Amino acid sequence: MRLAAGAELVVGGGATGSLIAVEGESAVGDHVAIAPRLLRYDDRSTGGGEHTDDADETGHRTGVGVEARCYPEQSLDGFYVGAGVFPPTSWDCQDGGYEESGDETAFAVDGSAGYIWMLGDKFSLRPTAIGGSYHTDFPESGAFAGLGVRFGLGS
Repeated sequence: MRLAAGAELVVGGGATGSLIAVEGESAVGDHVAIAPRLLRYDDRSTGGGEHTDDADETGHRTGVGVEARCYPEQSLDGFYVGAGVFPPTSWDCQDGGYEESGDETAFAVDGSAGYIWMLGDKFSLRPTAIGGSYHTDFPESGAFAGLGVRFGLGS
């Protein structure tokens, strides 16, 4: 099992944002790994908010997701492609002076590509690219893409 934490900057769905993830990745075969993930997505859109048309809207979503990754050479080593799902479970947003929070019925599906560089026996650097689609009733719904980096620990 390898633990990793990282951040990605994403653009899309009428917003820009950041995705912070903590994950544990485990090989389930010679070329496949599963990575359960705890995620926080923060977004910001300018104008066109749900309650006020001229104010900036900021949002924060958290939840648990999972990503399956395929490694052409060997699990947990080198290049990988992945597919994941992130169903946020809670959210809060501020639209001008209006604030609200609650539970959200929404989900994001994504595809990713990345590379794991081992830095010694226990540490890794993982640049990654992500693209997908976020589905909800909020204005931030739609396609997104981003780049990021993760730092890993474990053998």
